[in-house]
Amino acid sequence: MCRSRQMTNHKTVWMSFIPIRVAIVEDLDEVRQTLREALEETPDLDCIDDFADDDIIIVTTGSQGEPMSALTRMAEGTHKQIKIKKGDTVILSSKFIPGNERAITNIINKLYKCGADVIYEKISEIHVSGHAFQEELKLMINLTKPKYFIPIHGEYRHLILHARLARQVGISAENILLAENGQIIEFDKRGGRVRESITTGRILIDGKGIGVKQQVLHGVSEVSGGTRESIGGVTPHKNRSGRRLI
Repeated sequence: MCRSRQMTNHKTVWMSFIPIRVAIVEDLDEVRQTLREALEETPDLDCIDDFADDDIIIVTTGSQGEPMSALTRMAEGTHKQIKIKKGDTVILSSKFIPGNERAITNIINKLYKCGADVIYEKISEIHVSGHAFQEELKLMINLTKPKYFIPIHGEYRHLILHARLARQVGISAENILLAENGQIIEFDKRGGRVRESITTGRILIDGKGIGVKQQVLHGVSEVSGGTRESIGGVTPHKNRSGRRLI
């Protein structure tokens, strides 16, 4: 069980003992036909018992300890179709994302309790990047041949380097639209361009409505950092008839 890696030189990749076809299609009808053919050849997950354990490799989600992921459910014994047992090997090819360490180590401990052997970055040089290499990025641009190219992933330094790769494979500089969060990218009959910025940010929900400004929440957070004590009590008093009430 590991994170899948980009495979550009193979036509078929076995994921969860299901052959996955990689196809480049140009129109919607071809997409539909490719999907129909793939579904006809796809066995159901229930047929896992028809294979010997040594013949099965399962590529699954959950490398960061996500609570509802398939790997977490396997580790906790709640997955309906797949059970971890003694002799299984689980490979986590991802890095521990800061903040997820406890969730990941909990999953690893549970997998060991199930009898599995777990291989992960802390004990083995197993990490495989989930991001494409430069040559793979160039390949995607060459395959899709876009008129306009918009680098959108990563920090600004990543956007710059991605734009440079696009220039190297023939995308003209005026057709590379490099925008930051909030900037408008506009397309019309004259072409595409980056325009002015608009106000953007997280929309937070306070339980009663939406649209609470982030600055307001920062203020609430600062107030919550102080100490506050409340004391409640009941005192006796008399009503209009003179009767004593509690």
